[in-house]
Amino acid sequence: MFTDPSDERDGERVRWYLEDYAEFPADPTPAIAQEAEARLGELGAALFRRVFEANRDTMRVWDAAVGSLPEARVEVDADPGEGPGLAWELLRDPGRDAAVALGAGAFVRTHWRAAGNPRLPEPAGDRLRVLLVIARPGGREDVPFRSVASRLVRGGAEQMQGLDLDVLRPATFARLSEVLHAAHNAGRPYHVVHFDGHGTWLDLVGADLGPDGAGAGGGGGLAGSGGLTVSPLIYGVSVAGPVRPGQHGYLLFEDPDSQENQQLADGPTLGRLLADTGVPVLVLNACRSAYSEALSQPVGTAGEAPESAAGEGDPGLSPAGALTSPADADSTLTGDVHARIRAYGSLAAEVADAGVPGVVAMRYNVYVVTAAQFVADLYAHLLAGKSLGQAAAAARRALAADPVRQIGAVPVSLQDWAVPVVYESAPLVLLRPPDRAAPLIKLTPAETRTDKDGAAGGVPRPPDAGFFGRDETLLALDRAFDTQPVVLLHAFAGAGKSSTAAEFARWYQATGGLDLPGHPEWPGAVLWSSFEHHLTADRGTWCCRY
Repeated sequence: MFTDPSDERDGERVRWYLEDYAEFPADPTPAIAQEAEARLGELGAALFRRVFEANRDTMRVWDAAVGSLPEARVEVDADPGEGPGLAWELLRDPGRDAAVALGAGAFVRTHWRAAGNPRLPEPAGDRLRVLLVIARPGGREDVPFRSVASRLVRGGAEQMQGLDLDVLRPATFARLSEVLHAAHNAGRPYHVVHFDGHGTWLDLVGADLGPDGAGAGGGGGLAGSGGLTVSPLIYGVSVAGPVRPGQHGYLLFEDPDSQENQQLADGPTLGRLLADTGVPVLVLNACRSAYSEALSQPVGTAGEAPESAAGEGDPGLSPAGALTSPADADSTLTGDVHARIRAYGSLAAEVADAGVPGVVAMRYNVYVVTAAQFVADLYAHLLAGKSLGQAAAAARRALAADPVRQIGAVPVSLQDWAVPVVYESAPLVLLRPPDRAAPLIKLTPAETRTDKDGAAGGVPRPPDAGFFGRDETLLALDRAFDTQPVVLLHAFAGAGKSSTAAEFARWYQATGGLDLPGHPEWPGAVLWSSFEHHLTADRGTWCCRY
């Protein structure tokens, strides 16, 4: 049994360093950040000593492994006990002053006793099929629509031969289920579902949510909830799957049928869907998707309400079977690792426990530049035939080798390579490509111009400096085309209508918006006609969608 060498003060210092420092790097914060970096190393070294210097036998294990560490696969099979879980990614060899996760060929978390039996796909082909879910339930008030996706589509994707990137439209859980089942039934399941949106950690039953959006502490949302507000549905929010008492991790999908355009999905619900549709990898750049908090007492694991209970009965009552006493909790959790995962584990751990072979998640709130660069490198190495653990290790090393992050006006050095957490039940190789090396990918804040831009349908090329901004308009256009065949974009002269329309046309085609259902080989077409010169009505078609 290993105890966490850090304390509450260390936890807050690390959180500040990884989540806040880069936004406000004015004096004296650089000096405080250096102290936080040093403390990260000390915590990793302390954890190493507790693991490998516990006795002579464990030290001999490390001495035998360290010589071949670059080819070694390090697996951490840790029972999620009471607490947020150890930051195993910080494990540091004090003798070499080197992080184990950066030196190993693969450094992953695993769970040998998963409730669902992980099914490893047979590696085949050379094209990586990725379904990107961009959930922005807050609309124009949310984070920028293409914050991560634009860097992937206009930067990384064009440098990665074999990447097929589709965007889920609309970004609802029901549509996700529909698309994944259709792909599975067609014999072409997606390799990866990539969720780009909000993650939250809350207790739906105990939060005392009301239809006015006020939680127990009042106000219009929940602290740490990623902007969650309340719709007047069962338990105060729209939920995909059964409602469980106790604190759990959730992803926020869009739900146009609810008042607040939000629907929560927890780990077991999402994990069952992915396992049933043959999706082997889930990538989450949702904030804190690998996070769990220490609870004073686990709840809701003895007799969780059956699925039929969700959405039925008195919304003011907890589901039947909720644990009511410490004795009940202790007796239920003893000997049942799955109950401990459901009680204490993060969303990522719950998805893995449901039988999904590979999950990549974030332990802390993650900056866009970090998430985009990490995911681009991850996909590049998966396309080269590496396992998920090997690809993630290479992506971590790339973040460590280039630690400069420009979040605000001043670039800072940030050791955020330990934020991604990887769950891999066994070496998971998706593709068997011909001899293909992973390209060196360097993403930029804007979509850079390429020779392909504007080649189809006469669409104007983007500005040489790249296309910046207008995310709220692009999101509105994207969502409008979910339900309407014709959309009018209007604004004052010189406001940028043409540039925005051209950028949307490029984006929509590149992300599968014009694909013909059932015929993925046909990418759709964009026809561009300018109104700068007089045209007759029959020639005034801007965009055709079939």
